[in-house]
Amino acid sequence: MTYEDVFRELEEVEWGLLATGMKAGHYAFFIASGLSKEAGLPTGNELSEKLIRNIHVRAAEPIQKFRETHNCNGALDLPIVTELIERKEGREKLIQLLRDAIPWDVDPHYVHGFLKLIALEMKERQKAIRIITTNYDTLIEDSLPPKREVIVLEDQYIKAEDARPWVLKIHGCINTNPNETIKITQTDLEQPLDPWKQKLIEHCLRGKGLIIVGYGATDIYVSKTINDAIQTSRNPSYWISTSEPPEEVLRSLFEGKGRFIQMDAKSFFKTARLIGHNGDIENQT
Repeated sequence: MTYEDVFRELEEVEWGLLATGMKAGHYAFFIASGLSKEAGLPTGNELSEKLIRNIHVRAAEPIQKFRETHNCNGALDLPIVTELIERKEGREKLIQLLRDAIPWDVDPHYVHGFLKLIALEMKERQKAIRIITTNYDTLIEDSLPPKREVIVLEDQYIKAEDARPWVLKIHGCINTNPNETIKITQTDLEQPLDPWKQKLIEHCLRGKGLIIVGYGATDIYVSKTINDAIQTSRNPSYWISTSEPPEEVLRSLFEGKGRFIQMDAKSFFKTARLIGHNGDIENQT
């Protein structure tokens, strides 16, 4: 099957309609590490290497030392590296290494200002932005206006006000019970989503399209949830990434008249004219 319509570049009028639809609240957002990367946080591969080097800080060849220690000759993807660390060192040590490996106190990048713009525009229309993210950092919620809800635990979901902007952090948060909430190992990612998270995602996406930014589709259950949402959403969905999504995603986009936009987050927001070319949020002072 060919997917020419999925890969077709958006025309100027289509970019305008998409930007208008985002500001009008016709879309929910699924945001992954592609947005954090803009603020200087490491990618999965970069984080894997940093964790390994922090463990074997005195080794001349840290990666080779890690392979020998764990009898690992395959790919050193982040879920595999963290799985091996947890088996040997335990969960608490793994999370401490994660804390030490990332500058968690960085400020949101100007690309994150896009989210603030959307939230403010939607508030004027008496609606609230809905963001689902796999990111452990707090850059997304830090970029939103005050009185936004951050949902990591089930009781936070119960207390969340529907009228406020909210962020659902399905893989946990470095600042909220990280030992229990963060999903980062291979075993973690092979577990189904908690029923309350699944329910909230379905509620979030009801009647909306979905915009997926910077997601690599590496975890089975989240990928299935997102793909199901693309198939059932009322509006066409948009997958924004520098790499092509899996075949099943392309098929779902095709069937739902959605698009794959091969761009990084910054290029996407600029092209959608939500961010000015001088780096300032358009229509904001």
